[in-house]
Amino acid sequence: MKIISLSFFSFSLATMGIATISNAEPTKGSNEPRELKIISDRTEAHLTPIFAAFEKKNNVKIKSVFMDNGLINRLETRPTEADVVITKDAELLEIARQKKLLQSYDTKTINTILSADFRDPSNMYFVDAFRARVIFYSTDRVKESDLSTYENLASPQWKGKFCVRSGFHDYNLSLFGQFFSFYGPQKTKEIIKGLHSNLAKNPTGNDREQAKAIMEGKCDVALANNYYYPIMQSIPEQQSWAKAVKVFYPNQKEKGTFVMRSAAGLTTSKTNITLANAFLEYLVSTEAQSLMVNATFQYPANKQAPNAPTFKTNFIPLKDIAAPREEVTKFLTEIAFDKKQ
Repeated sequence: MKIISLSFFSFSLATMGIATISNAEPTKGSNEPRELKIISDRTEAHLTPIFAAFEKKNNVKIKSVFMDNGLINRLETRPTEADVVITKDAELLEIARQKKLLQSYDTKTINTILSADFRDPSNMYFVDAFRARVIFYSTDRVKESDLSTYENLASPQWKGKFCVRSGFHDYNLSLFGQFFSFYGPQKTKEIIKGLHSNLAKNPTGNDREQAKAIMEGKCDVALANNYYYPIMQSIPEQQSWAKAVKVFYPNQKEKGTFVMRSAAGLTTSKTNITLANAFLEYLVSTEAQSLMVNATFQYPANKQAPNAPTFKTNFIPLKDIAAPREEVTKFLTEIAFDKKQ
């Protein structure tokens, strides 16, 4: 397991009335900042502005651990190490809920702001933002009219023209889990086998590197999260990758595009519940949601925040995504998905 950083943040941003603490006990002297412990597998820079604003507003220090992977194992071995857990893939928190690694949050504010689509029914975690799993396609070799659905990418039309990162990456495990729930196991396996058959190269690299492969003519279409397109546009050395592709939202004439959700919840720690609940409330505020959108190019869970989606979305219940993960992983292993045929 790789721990990226263990750090404190103390930046200053504009203040706002929501989630100010008045009844949490200081950890030391009355004038010294209280400490909130957060563990996450998200990108550190994406959460830094939110941590900073909450620190400034509440005289709090956030002690944070960021890790690449192994979040569930970490919670199992150190269940009370942190007060709050934030993950880039919400179904991991569904797995954590099933393993009894979470406790319920204070519902009063959060359940008023967020719709039922973004909340665990038992109030153990909630979605804080989401992104679409879209198709990147070549501006030179593919027409938008050639594209339609996810399952179309598994058709012979795209033989030797399809790129994707590892099938075992959380993003693809989440997508394939949604396939299982929506299409059923048999059709899902047919789609996955078709995608595997159409691979132009071994599934390696991240989502942006699939756009680079399209630019280099190695493939024509790829699966990627939508926010990587503006990220590439913002990085000088990757702008040519962005210019080589366009973004297509699949299944718009059907149920809608599948989405990836990030989420937050409380660990089973009992020592800092008031402060931890206040942070979760702040996380769904318009201010924090705006900071999240600006940092990640995702879509907000709070519909009052900017950058609300304009495309049709297919929201699969998180419990239905997490359930088939083991079966998906087993099938990917059986067909050696990460090796081009």
